[in-house]
Amino acid sequence: NTTGLLNFIVDTLSPGTVNLSRPVHMFNSTQTTVDFNFSGVDNVATRLSCALSLDNVLNKSTYGNNGSLQNVQVTGMPNGVHTWNVSCNDSSGNVNWSTNTFTLTVDTLNLSDMVINSPGEGYNSSSVNVTINWTAKDNVATTLLCNVTVDGAVNNTAYVFETNGSYANYTIFGMSNGRHEMNVTCWDGLWHFNTTGLLNFTVDSVRPYTVNL
Repeated sequence: NTTGLLNFIVDTLSPGTVNLSRPVHMFNSTQTTVDFNFSGVDNVATRLSCALSLDNVLNKSTYGNNGSLQNVQVTGMPNGVHTWNVSCNDSSGNVNWSTNTFTLTVDTLNLSDMVINSPGEGYNSSSVNVTINWTAKDNVATTLLCNVTVDGAVNNTAYVFETNGSYANYTIFGMSNGRHEMNVTCWDGLWHFNTTGLLNFTVDSVRPYTVNL
């Protein structure tokens, strides 16, 4: 007597490649819900189980066709910089990881703090050139773009670059004598912004016309 045929598969190889698709490396998101797309390719298996790791912690797993794009949606991601990668295993338990680890930034917040350090409110300048110093702070960005507005019009012809949380300076040249007001607006890389309050100051570069004894 003879048994029926027994079919079996020998698979000692890990999935050949695990590809990260979206979000692309160094992606910036203004949303706390992010869709992650990736795929795994195996030499034998028709289906693969893949797991998404966020910040070196297993987040979610999914099951899909060999070589096909898989999707995992993550909600409630906190503001900040995150890393992600994916591992896939076949039906024989062979595992492989994506060769790359991607980063993404979640930033849903406006700049947290904006302050003019100098001059002070009500400043009187004997020079027609006035230098303003300010500090802007953001929860994520390393570099901020800033504008100085004087009497309702932007004064700088190009953005003033500021390192997040550091002092920044800008000089307004050739101001007319009289009362003026100015403020500063800064943006992060996702165009979240904040603006200082108005600072009132006076330019008086003219000596008294007469001195009576």
